[in-house]
Amino acid sequence: MRALEPSRRNRLLLRLLYSTGLRPSELCALCWHDLQELDGAGQLVIVGRGGQLRFVPLRLPVWEELQTFRGRAGDWEPIFRSRLGGPLRPRQVDQIVRTAARRAHIQHPVSPRLLRSARPRQ
Repeated sequence: MRALEPSRRNRLLLRLLYSTGLRPSELCALCWHDLQELDGAGQLVIVGRGGQLRFVPLRLPVWEELQTFRGRAGDWEPIFRSRLGGPLRPRQVDQIVRTAARRAHIQHPVSPRLLRSARPRQ
């Protein structure tokens, strides 16, 4: 069965948005040095609004997928790059979410904010 989202980057982006509740701006600001190993899996260190630090645990499958996706990227490189090589912008994340919802034949408006509020509580 073929995945609805053909882009590996976008599948990981959607999975991370949903599983962590990150804001698009936080997701776009992530660099590889923001990932830390924790109890056999990992966590994200997020600098949120007002410079507040937040530690977000990652489940093992997400952690492993991120490690595979990294390849040879350096610590200070963005996790999610645009096609031009720079970091994604929040507006691009919004468009990726909306396009994925259309591919999945979801009729209602979908946004990163909706994913943030719909995620399962841990």
